[in-house]
Amino acid sequence: MKAAERPRLYLVVPPGVDRAGLQAACDGGDVACVELADPIPALITLAQDRGIAVLLRDDPAGAVRLGCDGVFLATAAADVAAARRMVGPDRIVSVDAGGSRHRAMEAGEAGADAVALDPSLIAWWSALFEVPCLARPPVAAADIPALVAAGADFVAVTDAVWTAPVGPGAAIAALNGALDTAWTTC
Repeated sequence: MKAAERPRLYLVVPPGVDRAGLQAACDGGDVACVELADPIPALITLAQDRGIAVLLRDDPAGAVRLGCDGVFLATAAADVAAARRMVGPDRIVSVDAGGSRHRAMEAGEAGADAVALDPSLIAWWSALFEVPCLARPPVAAADIPALVAAGADFVAVTDAVWTAPVGPGAAIAALNGALDTAWTTC
């Protein structure tokens, strides 16, 4: 089931990416969200100044302390309800459910704002639930048409950006081009 709006990029930032690298990626085009593993205030500010939501991985207290827009719970044992209580109702709680339908439904019931799923579950989720879904693990441009057709709201990218020979900005531009093409042809 096609998403109601064009899917957007969700940029996973691995440890070691500096301000210049993130700036280049963000200047390359539309990015809805940045997920940080390292709580680096300069990266948080850079993204937020561009209107990009910032989620801190597996650290709800740190997300609140640093002024992030929310938290991404990558650990299967993470307590979604506890994270929701900690970050409050105005911040995002996104949960990695992987390939588990059960975990995805539990996350949605516990108050998750988005659920990250293996690509094989995107069509199932988008047909049955209103909570936005994120296609994860990070995907390549070639995967985008199928994910758009399945109904992904967000598409996680990492290596396709950070290891691209053309650089992170051009990689983001190319991935957005792939999203545009897939969206108009679905």
